[in-house]
Amino acid sequence: MKKELEAQLMSLAHQILRRKDKADTQELKELARSAYESLSVLHFTEKHFGEDDSLLTQQAVLAQLNDQEDGSVQEENTLSSQPRLEDVLFEEAPIPTFEKQDADKITPQGIQIDNNHRLTFVNHLFSGSQEDYLRVLSMLNTKETKDQALNFIETVVKPDYDHWKDKEVYESQFVKVISQHFES
Repeated sequence: MKKELEAQLMSLAHQILRRKDKADTQELKELARSAYESLSVLHFTEKHFGEDDSLLTQQAVLAQLNDQEDGSVQEENTLSSQPRLEDVLFEEAPIPTFEKQDADKITPQGIQIDNNHRLTFVNHLFSGSQEDYLRVLSMLNTKETKDQALNFIETVVKPDYDHWKDKEVYESQFVKVISQHFES
Protein backbone atom coordinates (compact mmCIF):
# COMPACT_ATOMS: atom_id res chain seq x y z
CA MET A 1 0.00 0.00 0.00
CA LYS A 2 2.86 2.36 0.78
CA LYS A 3 4.25 1.92 -2.73
CA GLU A 4 0.80 2.54 -4.20
CA LEU A 5 0.49 5.79 -2.24
CA GLU A 6 3.94 6.94 -3.29
CA ALA A 7 3.14 6.16 -6.93
CA GLN A 8 -0.17 8.03 -6.64
CA LEU A 9 1.66 11.06 -5.19
CA MET A 10 4.22 11.01 -8.01
CA SER A 11 1.43 10.79 -10.58
CA LEU A 12 -0.41 13.76 -9.08
CA ALA A 13 2.79 15.80 -8.93
CA HIS A 14 3.51 15.08 -12.60
CA GLN A 15 -0.06 16.01 -13.56
CA ILE A 16 0.33 19.36 -11.81
CA LEU A 17 3.69 20.04 -13.47
CA ARG A 18 2.51 19.02 -16.96
CA ARG A 19 -0.50 21.33 -16.94
CA LYS A 20 -0.32 23.76 -19.82
CA ASP A 21 -3.30 25.80 -18.65
CA LYS A 22 -2.08 27.19 -15.32
CA ALA A 23 -5.01 29.64 -15.22
CA ASP A 24 -7.52 26.93 -14.25
CA THR A 25 -6.95 27.30 -10.54
CA GLN A 26 -9.97 25.25 -9.53
CA GLU A 27 -8.58 22.12 -11.23
CA LEU A 28 -5.11 22.76 -9.78
CA LYS A 29 -6.71 23.15 -6.36
CA GLU A 30 -8.44 19.75 -6.73
CA LEU A 31 -5.18 18.08 -7.76
CA ALA A 32 -3.39 19.67 -4.80
CA ARG A 33 -6.18 18.51 -2.46
CA SER A 34 -5.84 14.95 -3.78
CA ALA A 35 -2.07 15.08 -3.32
CA TYR A 36 -2.49 16.35 0.25
CA GLU A 37 -4.96 13.58 1.09
CA SER A 38 -2.62 10.93 -0.29
CA LEU A 39 0.32 12.40 1.57
CA SER A 40 -1.71 12.44 4.81
CA VAL A 41 -2.64 8.78 4.43
CA LEU A 42 1.00 7.92 3.65
CA HIS A 43 2.17 9.78 6.76
CA PHE A 44 -0.46 8.01 8.88
CA THR A 45 0.54 4.57 7.61
CA GLU A 46 4.23 5.20 8.24
CA LYS A 47 3.53 6.53 11.73
CA HIS A 48 1.16 3.76 12.86
CA PHE A 49 2.22 0.73 10.84
CA GLY A 50 5.92 1.40 10.35
CA GLU A 51 7.79 -0.10 7.43
CA ASP A 52 5.98 -3.45 7.51
CA ASP A 53 3.10 -2.94 5.14
CA SER A 54 2.73 -6.53 3.96
CA LEU A 55 -0.71 -6.91 5.61
CA LEU A 56 -1.62 -3.27 5.16
CA THR A 57 -4.67 -2.54 3.08
CA GLN A 58 -6.80 0.51 2.64
CA GLN A 59 -9.55 -1.13 4.72
CA ALA A 60 -7.07 -1.73 7.55
CA VAL A 61 -6.06 1.94 7.57
CA LEU A 62 -9.70 3.06 7.58
CA ALA A 63 -10.50 0.60 10.38
CA GLN A 64 -7.58 1.93 12.41
CA LEU A 65 -8.78 5.51 11.87
CA ASN A 66 -12.33 4.56 12.91
CA ASP A 67 -11.04 2.76 16.03
CA GLN A 68 -9.12 5.86 17.05
CA GLU A 69 -12.19 8.06 16.55
CA ASP A 70 -14.36 5.63 18.58
CA GLY A 71 -11.73 5.53 21.32
CA SER A 72 -11.71 9.29 21.59
CA VAL A 73 -15.50 9.30 21.93
CA GLN A 74 -15.38 6.63 24.65
CA GLU A 75 -12.61 8.49 26.44
CA GLU A 76 -14.66 11.67 26.28
CA ASN A 77 -17.62 9.88 27.88
CA THR A 78 -15.51 8.61 30.77
CA LEU A 79 -14.29 12.10 31.52
CA SER A 80 -17.77 13.61 31.60
CA SER A 81 -17.23 14.98 35.10
CA GLN A 82 -14.73 17.48 33.66
CA PRO A 83 -16.09 20.42 31.68
CA ARG A 84 -15.86 20.05 27.93
CA LEU A 85 -13.71 22.48 25.98
CA GLU A 86 -16.68 23.59 23.87
CA ASP A 87 -18.67 24.41 27.02
CA VAL A 88 -15.85 26.49 28.44
CA LEU A 89 -15.19 28.32 25.18
CA PHE A 90 -18.79 29.16 24.41
CA GLU A 91 -20.17 29.94 27.86
CA GLU A 92 -21.47 33.44 28.22
CA ALA A 93 -19.00 35.80 29.80
CA PRO A 94 -20.08 38.96 31.55
CA ILE A 95 -20.06 41.98 29.28
CA PRO A 96 -17.52 44.55 30.43
CA THR A 97 -18.70 48.09 30.99
CA PHE A 98 -16.68 51.14 30.15
CA GLU A 99 -16.94 54.63 31.47
CA LYS A 100 -16.63 57.60 29.18
CA GLN A 101 -14.13 60.25 30.27
CA ASP A 102 -14.54 63.91 29.54
CA ALA A 103 -11.72 65.90 28.02
CA ASP A 104 -11.47 67.78 31.33
CA LYS A 105 -10.32 64.62 33.07
CA ILE A 106 -7.51 64.04 30.58
CA THR A 107 -5.38 66.82 32.01
CA PRO A 108 -2.52 65.66 34.18
CA GLN A 109 -2.94 65.58 37.96
CA GLY A 110 -1.75 68.69 39.70
CA ILE A 111 -2.51 71.84 37.75
CA GLN A 112 -6.27 72.04 37.24
CA ILE A 113 -7.54 74.26 34.42
CA ASP A 114 -11.23 74.61 33.59
CA ASN A 115 -12.60 73.72 30.19
CA ASN A 116 -12.97 77.30 28.88
CA HIS A 117 -9.41 78.23 29.77
CA ARG A 118 -8.11 74.95 28.38
CA LEU A 119 -9.76 75.55 25.00
CA THR A 120 -8.52 79.14 24.93
CA PHE A 121 -4.95 78.16 25.77
CA VAL A 122 -4.87 75.25 23.31
CA ASN A 123 -6.26 77.33 20.44
CA HIS A 124 -4.33 80.55 21.00
CA LEU A 125 -1.10 79.65 22.78
CA PHE A 126 -0.40 76.10 21.57
CA SER A 127 -1.50 76.42 17.92
CA GLY A 128 -4.45 74.08 18.44
CA SER A 129 -2.31 71.18 19.66
CA GLN A 130 -3.88 69.41 22.62
CA GLU A 131 -0.81 67.15 22.83
CA ASP A 132 1.57 70.09 23.19
CA TYR A 133 -0.67 71.66 25.82
CA LEU A 134 -0.80 68.42 27.86
CA ARG A 135 2.95 67.94 27.50
CA VAL A 136 3.64 71.45 28.83
CA LEU A 137 1.20 70.96 31.73
CA SER A 138 2.86 67.67 32.56
CA MET A 139 6.27 69.33 32.65
CA LEU A 140 4.94 72.22 34.73
CA ASN A 141 3.61 69.68 37.24
CA THR A 142 7.19 68.51 37.81
CA LYS A 143 8.29 72.00 38.90
CA GLU A 144 8.48 72.56 42.64
CA THR A 145 8.20 76.36 42.79
CA LYS A 146 6.37 79.16 41.03
CA ASP A 147 9.69 80.67 39.92
CA GLN A 148 10.81 77.39 38.31
CA ALA A 149 7.48 77.11 36.47
CA LEU A 150 7.55 80.71 35.19
CA ASN A 151 11.19 80.36 34.16
CA PHE A 152 10.29 77.17 32.26
CA ILE A 153 7.49 79.01 30.42
CA GLU A 154 9.81 81.89 29.48
CA THR A 155 12.83 79.85 28.42
CA VAL A 156 11.35 76.65 26.96
CA VAL A 157 7.69 77.05 26.05
CA LYS A 158 7.44 80.58 24.65
CA PRO A 159 10.36 80.20 22.18
CA ASP A 160 8.60 77.19 20.63
CA TYR A 161 5.54 79.36 19.88
CA ASP A 162 7.16 82.54 18.58
CA HIS A 163 7.17 84.06 22.09
CA TRP A 164 3.36 84.27 21.92
CA LYS A 165 3.53 87.53 19.95
CA ASP A 166 0.22 89.39 19.84
CA LYS A 167 -1.17 86.95 22.40
CA GLU A 168 -0.25 88.77 25.58
CA VAL A 169 -3.81 88.61 26.96
CA TYR A 170 -3.88 84.80 26.72
CA GLU A 171 -0.31 84.58 28.01
CA SER A 172 -1.15 86.60 31.11
CA GLN A 173 -4.21 84.39 31.77
CA PHE A 174 -2.07 81.26 31.43
CA VAL A 175 0.65 82.63 33.73
CA LYS A 176 -2.02 83.69 36.26
CA VAL A 177 -3.57 80.17 36.36
CA ILE A 178 -0.13 78.55 36.72
CA SER A 179 0.88 81.02 39.43
CA GLN A 180 -2.35 80.37 41.37
CA HIS A 181 -1.56 76.67 41.42
CA PHE A 182 1.81 77.26 43.06
CA GLU A 183 0.45 79.81 45.53
CA SER A 184 -2.20 77.51 46.94
